[in-house]
Amino acid sequence: MNQMNTNANTELAKDYIAKRKIPQLFEALITGLMVHKPEDHIDFIIESLTRHKDGNQQLKWDTFIGRKGGMNNTLVPLKTSTNTNVTSPPPSLHTELTRPPKLDAIPTGKREERPKIEDQPPQSPIPDQLPQSPIPNQQQQKVDDHQQQKVDDHQQQKVDDHQQQKVDDHQQQKLDDHQQQKVDDHQQQKLDDHQQQQVDDDEQQQVDDDQQQQVDDHQHIKTEEVDVKDLLKGKPIIFVGGGPGSGKGTQCEKMIEKYGFTHLSAGDLIRAATQDSTTEKGRYFNEAMSQGKLISTEDILGLLKDAIQERANEASGFLIDGFPRRVDQGIQFEQDVAPCDVLIYFDVPDEIMIERLTKRGETSGRIDDNQETIAKRLVTFHEQTTPILGHYGKQGKLITIDASREPDEIFADVSDALTGLMEQKQVDE
Repeated sequence: MNQMNTNANTELAKDYIAKRKIPQLFEALITGLMVHKPEDHIDFIIESLTRHKDGNQQLKWDTFIGRKGGMNNTLVPLKTSTNTNVTSPPPSLHTELTRPPKLDAIPTGKREERPKIEDQPPQSPIPDQLPQSPIPNQQQQKVDDHQQQKVDDHQQQKVDDHQQQKVDDHQQQKLDDHQQQKVDDHQQQKLDDHQQQQVDDDEQQQVDDDQQQQVDDHQHIKTEEVDVKDLLKGKPIIFVGGGPGSGKGTQCEKMIEKYGFTHLSAGDLIRAATQDSTTEKGRYFNEAMSQGKLISTEDILGLLKDAIQERANEASGFLIDGFPRRVDQGIQFEQDVAPCDVLIYFDVPDEIMIERLTKRGETSGRIDDNQETIAKRLVTFHEQTTPILGHYGKQGKLITIDASREPDEIFADVSDALTGLMEQKQVDE
């Protein structure tokens, strides 16, 4: 828009200068100044313009120096000139232009270096050879300028349009990129939300599965407990205790023969589990035993519970040998498996147990059947057993048998002690 306004203003200015013949006016003034060389050039210009305006003369290049054609075309001497060295144009200029006026001398102090003017006067210009008005050339120049301006404007417009198109394309591209980014972000967010929802659903499903498994396990355990308790109804659970060499193994064999009890030894169950490397349980116990780790109460209870469930149908009762070794083991067994009916403890003085174990070591080949090792084993045994005897003694479930006698004498006391229990179990059954 600014370019178009500038072009319009330029055209108006050119039209204005051409219509008023401003170039010809300046050409005539300069010619007059060069011929007359007035002291006061401003007054000369003003007076020349005033006379031209009042006289309504046709403007020519020599309008202000005088030529043929009468007084109307001749300038009178400038009255404003004060330089005595400057003279008016010679009278011959009023009648003819056969000789151009001789240039007056420049006053002292104002002379400038100029090219010398030839003394011989030039030939008078022939009217047909006088300078022609430059209007046609100016009009042609105007046409050329106008056409050139149109070309320039067209090229500039193309440049502007191209630049504007680039700006528009760039802005559109930014807008498209921004919108595409929003679409991508939205899609990515939906994908992330979907994936997160799947993760949450999977985790929740896992939690639900775990909870359901716990419920199922709990119900299964309760069902098993009910089943085991039903299976064990009328079948005594007897803990068998006694120090090493007390003869409890012999007495267990006699009770099995008479009453049909099932004998379960915690040590035997652990050793049997370690020998079966085909099951996960077997590999676990084998690794624990080989690394010298203590078998936990939970693991021992698991072995006992499994063994009782497997034999509950055909067994008439259970002899649990070598268990519990601590009070907390006995309590946990009664909670998880079944209540204990009695604890039969075969009591033997330490010196008799040492004598029996030493004699056994002469034929068994066991490296722990020596007096020093036996003494240490007895100390540990008493430390563990004394609290257990006190716990079951308070409940009235402790039966202590003097096992320092002959095996048959010992079993007679065992049979007497079990008579009442077996009668009670038959009644309960």
